[in-house]
Amino acid sequence: MMHPGTCAIVPHILLTYVGISFSIQPVFSKSMSADFATLNPKKQVPVLIFDDNVLTENPAIVHAINHLAPDKQITGKDTLQFLRVCEWMNWLSGPLHAQVWGPFARPWRWTDDPAAEDGIRRKCRERVIERFDMIEEKLPESGWALGENFTAVDAYVFPFFRWGESRVKVDMKAKYPKWAGLVEKCWELDVVKSVVEKEEGMAKEVAEEGSDYSQIR
Repeated sequence: MMHPGTCAIVPHILLTYVGISFSIQPVFSKSMSADFATLNPKKQVPVLIFDDNVLTENPAIVHAINHLAPDKQITGKDTLQFLRVCEWMNWLSGPLHAQVWGPFARPWRWTDDPAAEDGIRRKCRERVIERFDMIEEKLPESGWALGENFTAVDAYVFPFFRWGESRVKVDMKAKYPKWAGLVEKCWELDVVKSVVEKEEGMAKEVAEEGSDYSQIR
């Protein structure tokens, strides 16, 4: 289950990459059913359902996908890479996504005073850029985030780069050349192009539905 424009693109990319047969159920903010709330009381995406199991949160879903297709090594090719993927995924989903991206995108969840929202957004934009700087510093000069092989880390930093351009209004290519090089490598993967095209199609449904990504994590 996913909503375009959210971090649910990460498992979408990875499921497509590993070649597992799956179907996507779009979730629209204005038509969240009781069934969805029962599946995930957090009312957030992504949600992965497999073998009658319901799994939420990107780090956990990444490990589930790796379990279903271990030969693709999306959580690394050896123990050290596995630990680095865990390190990256926890940091991307926590200090970046939850702690600063969330209040930047949805400041009203952090205050009851509408007049305070601009200040929250402005301060969190500064923190988002600080964390973007850390990504650039941590990436290698070339190649994927962890070296020669594509992993879940690359799938997660890919959307943040695009959101940096479209939502944070940063010249990402100029400011973050190493990150830009990684994103170019992502675009060379047919699976990434396919996923983005599908998301763009779903975005049209979102517009017709009147759904708002800001209401969904």
